[in-house]
Amino acid sequence: MNLIKKTVLGLSLIVGLGSCEDYIDKEPLSDYLSSNFYNNEAAIKQGTNGSYQGLYMESSQLPFFTLYDMYTPMGIERADNSSIGVNNVNLENNFIVEAQWANFYKGVARANTVIEGSAPYLDGLSDKAKQYVAENKVIRATHYHYLISLYGDVPFFTKSVTPEEQKSATRKPWMEIVDYLLNDLEEASTQLPWQATELGRADKSYALGLKARIALYAGSWCKEGFGQKGTKDAAKAAYYFDVAAQTSRRIIQESGRGLAPNFDDLFTRAGQLTGPAKRENIFALSYSDQASKKTHYQSFGEMARTVGGQSGRFPTQLLVDTFEM
Repeated sequence: MNLIKKTVLGLSLIVGLGSCEDYIDKEPLSDYLSSNFYNNEAAIKQGTNGSYQGLYMESSQLPFFTLYDMYTPMGIERADNSSIGVNNVNLENNFIVEAQWANFYKGVARANTVIEGSAPYLDGLSDKAKQYVAENKVIRATHYHYLISLYGDVPFFTKSVTPEEQKSATRKPWMEIVDYLLNDLEEASTQLPWQATELGRADKSYALGLKARIALYAGSWCKEGFGQKGTKDAAKAAYYFDVAAQTSRRIIQESGRGLAPNFDDLFTRAGQLTGPAKRENIFALSYSDQASKKTHYQSFGEMARTVGGQSGRFPTQLLVDTFEM
């Protein structure tokens, strides 16, 4: 009897230990693994939705580029006595300078994570998954467009980097970045529809529109003497201007875009959802009054609570006088 008990106990221990080892070796079933997270369409979409959040300022939920209107003769800030626009800013502790630089590269990092993480699986994934990856390339190009417009030569990353690599990174000439972005946006546009079916997502119209704008700016910089080594470069300027013109012509002739016949529709919720308004609006950053239902866009309630419903930015008389209506 004792022999039987010992045998049963021994077999139980062997089975139990084997089961424990098998259980311990299993990958977590309730969590995603960073090494293979972007191996399906749903995960890529989720990561892409996160990339869109970088187009809003984390502190106020506003689109970051709304600030730059104030740094021209066309706008007035309520706190204009301490802004960049009047050349009166302390670069050692100014929120805008430091936060915006960080915001751009955080947005670049988010997009790079999705692009790089999905690369090994992309050939076997759906066209929709490839569209989401293309959207990340457009978002990344948006961040770099503002970086080179504001700072010129900047560090340039097209894949994930470690903190050590960030610290040791050097600035890449802006013209090399522009040439990369123009090619990248052209490639991304082949995976995108001319008009997004989901409000607030980047489409082919925006990708090529951004390409045209980047080329237009680059041509202007070369023409005005900001080319390689700070010199005028008429040949490169002409090349960029031609890219801008040809790309813009493609949008006009092929995208199906056009002006909405009812101008008021562009400024109401119901109007913005009409077909003609959607045809005119190219890449609208979206807000929802239902915070629980937001995906790739922001909650208007969050923005209203943070900003406090105040008016802090106003047009100058110069802007008013520039237009007849």
